Amino acid sequence: MSIENNDLVKFNDPTPEGAAFRREQAMIDADIEGLARDARVDQFMNEMRTAGVPIEERMQRLGVFLRNLEQDREFTAAE
Repeated sequence: MSIENNDLVKFNDPTPEGAAFRREQAMIDADIEGLARDARVDQFMNEMRTAGVPIEERMQRLGVFLRNLEQDREFTAAE
Protein backbone atom coordinates (compact mmCIF):
# COMPACT_ATOMS: atom_id res chain seq x y z
CA MET A 1 0.00 0.00 0.00
CA SER A 2 1.26 3.45 -0.71
CA ILE A 3 0.26 6.77 0.74
CA GLU A 4 -1.48 7.74 -2.50
CA ASN A 5 -3.99 4.90 -2.02
CA ASN A 6 -4.96 5.63 1.59
CA ASP A 7 -8.18 7.52 0.82
CA LEU A 8 -10.31 4.68 2.23
CA VAL A 9 -7.99 3.62 5.07
CA LYS A 10 -8.24 5.31 8.44
CA PHE A 11 -5.26 5.35 10.78
CA ASN A 12 -7.00 3.11 13.34
CA ASP A 13 -8.46 0.77 10.68
CA PRO A 14 -8.20 -2.81 12.07
CA THR A 15 -7.72 -4.35 8.62
CA PRO A 16 -4.44 -5.56 7.05
CA GLU A 17 -4.57 -2.43 4.87
CA GLY A 18 -4.78 -0.27 7.99
CA ALA A 19 -1.82 -2.10 9.52
CA ALA A 20 0.18 -1.63 6.32
CA PHE A 21 -0.66 2.08 6.33
CA ARG A 22 0.44 2.46 9.98
CA ARG A 23 3.69 0.60 9.27
CA GLU A 24 4.42 2.85 6.30
CA GLN A 25 3.73 5.93 8.41
CA ALA A 26 6.03 4.62 11.17
CA MET A 27 8.83 4.15 8.62
CA ILE A 28 8.33 7.68 7.34
CA ASP A 29 8.37 9.05 10.90
CA ALA A 30 11.56 7.10 11.67
CA ASP A 31 13.20 8.50 8.55
CA ILE A 32 12.20 12.04 9.54
CA GLU A 33 13.60 11.53 13.04
CA GLY A 34 16.80 10.04 11.63
CA LEU A 35 16.32 6.69 13.36
CA ALA A 36 18.47 3.98 11.86
CA ARG A 37 16.91 0.78 10.59
CA ASP A 38 18.39 -2.58 11.38
CA ALA A 39 18.09 -5.36 8.79
CA ARG A 40 18.22 -7.92 11.61
CA VAL A 41 15.02 -6.53 13.09
CA ASP A 42 13.28 -6.53 9.71
CA GLN A 43 14.33 -10.13 9.10
CA PHE A 44 13.22 -11.19 12.59
CA MET A 45 9.79 -9.59 12.11
CA ASN A 46 9.36 -11.06 8.63
CA GLU A 47 10.19 -14.53 9.93
CA MET A 48 7.62 -14.22 12.71
CA ARG A 49 4.95 -12.96 10.29
CA THR A 50 5.69 -15.83 7.90
CA ALA A 51 5.48 -18.31 10.78
CA GLY A 52 2.09 -16.89 11.75
CA VAL A 53 3.14 -15.79 15.24
CA PRO A 54 0.26 -13.86 16.83
CA ILE A 55 0.80 -10.10 17.19
CA GLU A 56 0.86 -10.18 21.01
CA GLU A 57 3.62 -12.78 20.99
CA ARG A 58 5.50 -10.92 18.23
CA MET A 59 5.49 -7.80 20.40
CA GLN A 60 6.90 -9.73 23.37
CA ARG A 61 9.53 -11.47 21.26
CA LEU A 62 10.51 -8.20 19.60
CA GLY A 63 11.07 -6.58 22.99
CA VAL A 64 13.40 -9.40 24.03
CA PHE A 65 15.15 -9.32 20.65
CA LEU A 66 15.77 -5.57 20.88
CA ARG A 67 17.04 -5.80 24.47
CA ASN A 68 19.44 -8.52 23.39
CA LEU A 69 20.67 -6.39 20.47
CA GLU A 70 21.24 -3.47 22.83
CA GLN A 71 23.16 -5.67 25.27
CA ASP A 72 25.29 -6.98 22.39
CA ARG A 73 26.07 -3.40 21.35
CA GLU A 74 27.02 -2.46 24.92
CA PHE A 75 29.23 -5.53 25.26
CA THR A 76 30.94 -4.86 21.94
CA ALA A 77 31.51 -1.21 22.83
CA ALA A 78 33.08 -2.20 26.16
CA GLU A 79 35.68 -4.41 24.50
